[in-house]
Amino acid sequence: MGGKKLTINRKTQQEIIESIHLHRDIILKDMNLNLRLVNDEDHTYLSALVKWEKDEVTFAAPIEQCDWVIFPLPIELNLWFITKQTVFSSRIQVTAREQLDGKLIYKGKLITPLSKKQQRAHFRLSTLFQVHYKVLPNENTEDTSLEALPLYSGTAVNISVGGMCIVCEQQLKAEQLIDLTFCFLENEFNVRGKVLGLGDKNENGTFSHRITFLNLDTTKENLLSKSIFEKQRLLMRSSKQPLYKK
Repeated sequence: MGGKKLTINRKTQQEIIESIHLHRDIILKDMNLNLRLVNDEDHTYLSALVKWEKDEVTFAAPIEQCDWVIFPLPIELNLWFITKQTVFSSRIQVTAREQLDGKLIYKGKLITPLSKKQQRAHFRLSTLFQVHYKVLPNENTEDTSLEALPLYSGTAVNISVGGMCIVCEQQLKAEQLIDLTFCFLENEFNVRGKVLGLGDKNENGTFSHRITFLNLDTTKENLLSKSIFEKQRLLMRSSKQPLYKK
């Protein structure tokens, strides 16, 4: 949300500068660098870096429904620098927007030090694809017993290497175990998952559930991680940028 411009104390400012010196060159060397912005309501936006000088970052306005996203200013956002190998996070206070070469850009300052994160724990891609699942009676259910269980369908609305959020007609309960099958970027996955909480009811009568994956081996984990980041790059390249509207 919007608010007053933040004043940062001298110690925090020094920590920010030191973290930039440590990570900036590594981040900028990645030719596939993308930005991910998350507001305080946990809504995610994709963007691209335009310029980075000291603690000042300029980035392209995200696009939703074929138009620019207009943030109220000033606004604080969680900022993620997405590189091929890893993810770096900070928080930015965005204070200005302007037109540049017919495009809309935002400018702001980092207000927390940059920190290096693991992809699998933090990067979550907003997307839509179908999943199929079976609810397991217990954790010892053998693969040979799965055929007798009812098969349900749902929609994945986001995914990370650690889990996903699915929307379905059933309301699942916390700690329930499910067997998930889905195709993501033409790759087939079959994984066990655990429901993290009682499903939240949506306005249309469906339920949203947070699922954590339980049995991803290294091969599956690497394939899923590669697929997620490739999907994000495809989304970034296919985004059409309309003319700026006031």
